[in-house]
Amino acid sequence: MCISHRATPGQGSGGALAHPTDRAVAAGGQEAGITVEDGLSGWEREDELPFEPSRGLHATLGGAGD
Repeated sequence: MCISHRATPGQGSGGALAHPTDRAVAAGGQEAGITVEDGLSGWEREDELPFEPSRGLHATLGGAGD
């Protein structure tokens, strides 16, 4: 759950997430008391592919140091 929550797109200026799946992951993490800071320390988002129907997925690439 930590990784899924961390991979959810940022909410910007407090607005709602655009995709229902991202909203569900963020809500589930919040209900479970999980923050994007939990889990792997030092993890940073490197790149992101937003959801597109033709691709059928949203992907986030990240890493933690070495």
